[in-house]
Amino acid sequence: MDTNMRIAISIATFNRPRGLKAVLDGIEVQKLPDDINLRVVIIDNSLDGNAREYIDNRAKFYRFPLVYHNETRPGITYPRNRGIEDALDKND
Repeated sequence: MDTNMRIAISIATFNRPRGLKAVLDGIEVQKLPDDINLRVVIIDNSLDGNAREYIDNRAKFYRFPLVYHNETRPGITYPRNRGIEDALDKND
């Protein structure tokens, strides 16, 4: 049985690659205990999925896994709910 704490951070983004980089870099510098399993879920709310290229190119530079979803339905509730669904599916 896995006794490590699992944490999923869900980030909704819409056409903000610089802001996305800043928040991921901020998470990267956090000091976490060894028994924490962290992953970051990015929910891109743009129609064209423009954050995907950044995630694909930069994921290897972070010590935590990045999960990408494109939620094309407009409005903040859809990406927030998608992030919650992902966290519950993987971390229950």
